[in-house]
Amino acid sequence: MRLNKICTAVFLSILASLFVGKAYAETWSPTGNGNLDDIDGLEVKKGIIELTCKLTGEVTLDGSNATVDNLVVYGGFLNICNNRVILKNIDPSMGTSFNMEGMASNIVTIESVYAEAPIGGDCSGDLTGTFDQATGILTFINATLPGVSGAADCEFSGELATFPEASYTIP
Repeated sequence: MRLNKICTAVFLSILASLFVGKAYAETWSPTGNGNLDDIDGLEVKKGIIELTCKLTGEVTLDGSNATVDNLVVYGGFLNICNNRVILKNIDPSMGTSFNMEGMASNIVTIESVYAEAPIGGDCSGDLTGTFDQATGILTFINATLPGVSGAADCEFSGELATFPEASYTIP
């Protein structure tokens, strides 16, 4: 009898551990399409090179998922940012569409970003920043994409506003 209880407890523990990390899924609102734009410029660093650029994109919220599409980096002094940093998904089949994941403690990640940089090599990874639920503003402070094949890392700093103002909850 005691062995049955121990075996049952072990089985339930193993079963429960299979669901750790899958216990929540964020819910985004409002549903629909919107914009993602920088507020006062986006600082883009690559090694010793630092540019102040503009960024624009589209956000799609369908309740359980959030995607960011068509991120374009442009502007700067004499439009130096135009066609200098090109953002696309690591997975070529995704094109310029990225999943956006909301996590606990107001942390948001734009996943699987590949940055083509004409000087100093490319970068790839996830961009993670803090998210203000009341304003829908995503803030990057030295958000880093690791350099590819020994290239210098790419760093992004600035505030991106969602319009309409997005928010998410985690049950």
